[in-house]
Amino acid sequence: MITKDKKVESEEKINAVLDKTIDFLFKNKKLVIILLIFLIGIIFRYIAALNVEPNADEMVHGPHAVGIIDSGVIGRIWQSILWSYMTDVFHQIFGVSMLTSRSLSLIFGSLAIILIYLIGKEISGERAAIIASFLLAISSFSIIYTIIEMDLPAVFFVLLGTLFFIKRIKKDGKLSLLAAFFIGIASLIKTLSLFFVPAFLLFYFFHKDKKINLEKIFSIVKFSLVILLIFSPIFIHNILWYQEKDMVDAYLSQYFDVGKSREFYSTIQGINDGFRFKELLVGGKEMMITIIGLDPIITLLGLFSILFFFRRKEKFSSFFLIFQIFSFLFIDLTNRLTTHYVIFMPVFALYGGMLLDYAAINYSKLVSPKKIIVAFLAITLIINIYIMLPHIGSQNGTTKLREYTAEKIGKDDIVIADARIYRGRMMWLFIDKHYLESSFLESVISASANFPGPEKTYKLFFVECVVDDCGWGTIKDQQQFNDSIEKQVEFFKNNANEEVTFNGGGSPTYYPPSPYFRVYSTMINLKPQIIQNIDSTHNFFYYPANYAPKEAIPDKYDVNGPINNLLYMTAKIIIWISLFAAFGSIIVLLYLFAKEFKKSGE
Repeated sequence: MITKDKKVESEEKINAVLDKTIDFLFKNKKLVIILLIFLIGIIFRYIAALNVEPNADEMVHGPHAVGIIDSGVIGRIWQSILWSYMTDVFHQIFGVSMLTSRSLSLIFGSLAIILIYLIGKEISGERAAIIASFLLAISSFSIIYTIIEMDLPAVFFVLLGTLFFIKRIKKDGKLSLLAAFFIGIASLIKTLSLFFVPAFLLFYFFHKDKKINLEKIFSIVKFSLVILLIFSPIFIHNILWYQEKDMVDAYLSQYFDVGKSREFYSTIQGINDGFRFKELLVGGKEMMITIIGLDPIITLLGLFSILFFFRRKEKFSSFFLIFQIFSFLFIDLTNRLTTHYVIFMPVFALYGGMLLDYAAINYSKLVSPKKIIVAFLAITLIINIYIMLPHIGSQNGTTKLREYTAEKIGKDDIVIADARIYRGRMMWLFIDKHYLESSFLESVISASANFPGPEKTYKLFFVECVVDDCGWGTIKDQQQFNDSIEKQVEFFKNNANEEVTFNGGGSPTYYPPSPYFRVYSTMINLKPQIIQNIDSTHNFFYYPANYAPKEAIPDKYDVNGPINNLLYMTAKIIIWISLFAAFGSIIVLLYLFAKEFKKSGE
């Protein structure tokens, strides 16, 4: 009887909570709209994170994030140490998959929708903010680039810093150190975040008057020092590395000929270029063509809107204009990778929402404001779905093969990977397995015969690249190499069991989907000692898989002496504080979001 009463009481409590929740949602229609917009945005991004075909850079950063925390390193050749640590947290908790490797872009790219709403509320009105959040939610560029890259997480923290910057400017005209803190976190995720700093400093300096005084100078110095303090692990890593090995990371090498670095990075295209002033106009044109091609309406609307409001002297338009221009120029002059261009989309969405709201207000006598807004957003959504569909409409073969690897291939099994699979993709796919590039197969079998002792029977998987080029982009020019691999494929076709075929997808190249990977299995007798030989081949783009063995890590060094130990420990502490603060920022954002609705009485 007591148990039944408790059950009834429990059900009544649940029903009461549900009733209150439903009543709250019906009373807060704007909140429901924002949550629905966020839901649309995160669904699109979730699909993209699973489906979009991985590019070459993803398959550099992805495997290099695995195991980085346990390695003890405080830097990488490509910097972005905080991004690597944060991604490795997901790998350690949930395992390596396309979703976990792309988790930061998915999470922070989606949360940027709410963030743009909050910024829109600060500089404009409720309706403009809602429209802006919807534009970002359906931004085809932002959705397609929900990938294993740092740009979306980095721009989230730049925008979070922007929110605190605007709030403080509106409050008392001063610089927010919280803004500097989050920009510092962004820079530790992606160095290009520093490109935005001039916008903050210039706007602060000139937004009231152009007079130079000690208060302004002191505020700018404090703001800059906070950013540099959080960014300092990058400097510390390079100092310690240079002391021992006369080396610095690739970014510093691009602009400074330091020690042995440029010789070490000689195979990296553009390592000696520095700032490419001669390519400024041509590069800028290429960037604009790419951005417009992937997100035409939001890009053109955003460009026109910023200039429109700048001419009308809207208070923060000059800030966001500098924000966009400086980052555009620096990217144009340094590293024109398409993934970097995604950082422009939030501001385009923000000012696009403001212009649509302005048009609806000022032309309401001619056309219903709701009709203007709904029609425009519907057209944008249809066009963006059309652009996205070849990228997100089918799942790439790499996602499927990684899932199969995790579930079906045992820890003692051996994987022979078709050498036509891009080496970075190969490492990411089989990073926790005994895998071998097929080019080394014959030599490994020969070496096994020379080891003493009895043989052991292993299950062997052979993974074929059905399309002949799985990520390299150069196999078509290597006919002799392709023919040699085809002979290996033919051998396994005749002597092994065909297990499964995975279609390619997630790209206009493989739309509609067609066979991409094929897996075969058989049994093989080898000496157990050969496993160590197989695992010793796991090295790509300077780093060994899982950062083991440690002596194979190029930027690993001994930390000697009290000063160097203090520097090293300081860097580690800053990285971990930044990591907890970065994840904690999700709570901060949700708090600000809830506070905004409470303040407005919603």
